[in-house]
Amino acid sequence: MDKRMFPEPIFPDSPAIDGNDPLRLFLAIQQGHISSRRDAVVRFGMRSTTVSEHIAALIEQGLVIESATPRQGRGRPSISLVVNPHRIVVLVFKVVSQYLQVVCVNLAGQILQQEQMLAPADGDNSALQLIFKQLHAKVRPAIPAGALLAGISFSLPGLLDRQNARWVFCARWPRMKQLALDGLFADGETPLAITRTMDAELIARQVRSPESTLLLHWGYGVGMAFAKNGVLAEGGYGFGEVGHWRTTLPEQKLCCCGNTGCLETWTALWALGPELLQDKFNLQDDEIRSASLFKTLPLTTSSTMQRAVSLMGDVVDNLCRLFFPQRIIISGPFMANPGLWAQFYDNFMQRCHFIDMPVPELIAGHRSHEFEIYGAARGLLEQGLLRLIR
Repeated sequence: MDKRMFPEPIFPDSPAIDGNDPLRLFLAIQQGHISSRRDAVVRFGMRSTTVSEHIAALIEQGLVIESATPRQGRGRPSISLVVNPHRIVVLVFKVVSQYLQVVCVNLAGQILQQEQMLAPADGDNSALQLIFKQLHAKVRPAIPAGALLAGISFSLPGLLDRQNARWVFCARWPRMKQLALDGLFADGETPLAITRTMDAELIARQVRSPESTLLLHWGYGVGMAFAKNGVLAEGGYGFGEVGHWRTTLPEQKLCCCGNTGCLETWTALWALGPELLQDKFNLQDDEIRSASLFKTLPLTTSSTMQRAVSLMGDVVDNLCRLFFPQRIIISGPFMANPGLWAQFYDNFMQRCHFIDMPVPELIAGHRSHEFEIYGAARGLLEQGLLRLIR
């Protein structure tokens, strides 16, 4: 597949860089700051012999490749340094609508392979475990020869018990309870990472902008995350399940979580899609396709959508009183509609003032899928890199 996904390079400002000259050289090559040994000498003020020793070690580990470029005139061919992006890979398991998906991603942020399988809504632990195993078997052949599998990452919605590697609950599969994620695959020694979908996306967005950020996803479901200076707010088994906040509307609709009156029954894509998209709605579609459908619809004239906008405005308003963020990102397919986004933005600006506190920046977030993969894979890729560069 070989598609560039990551919005930022690995290790942009990691404390692991301090005192690790081979790592500094590797990252400088990866980020295009140097392309030869001479460049390294000039940039870092190292002795040429020291640079040669470090580069030789990186080549021996398979992380860097030296290649000759065609000479110009009578001079010798120049030797360029390039990173071998396939030396380290991570498998990321994630959820897309009603599908379980796995991607194999390398050091350059290239998606080497992507597989997905439909997970029926009535699937229980055994059914979902089987799909995870089948996906794992499908994606394994995409791991390049000689690559280090740095780890397997699960980026999942719902409630998670990360300490005991359990997927506690997800409203999309109400029969699934306390699903064990460790021991799913034969390579039980491979490092495992488990994170909430929202947290993975926000981790990636914080790389670029570390100010306190509230991320609210309004799509298939409704959820939020908050972080400041790269530190995520956390609860116990879960956090930010605002889609299952109770409403006080007269009609208490049944939610897919099993409760009644949840916010999602009035705002989520799974609840509004049949009315708004009619015969074009498919619960199994990903949010990218839904966004393309919503983009040109007259959503601002829909009473159903107006109620949803009002409810989501209340949510943002109350979350601002709780976290006082500097920045708010609203992501999801509804934000693809220019008229709806303009209305939501205007409503926010009219009601967000609180005493003399500064007004947070409000941003429509896009590329959630890419940010999520980056956030889920980044930590394991860094750990894998440190295992090879000491």
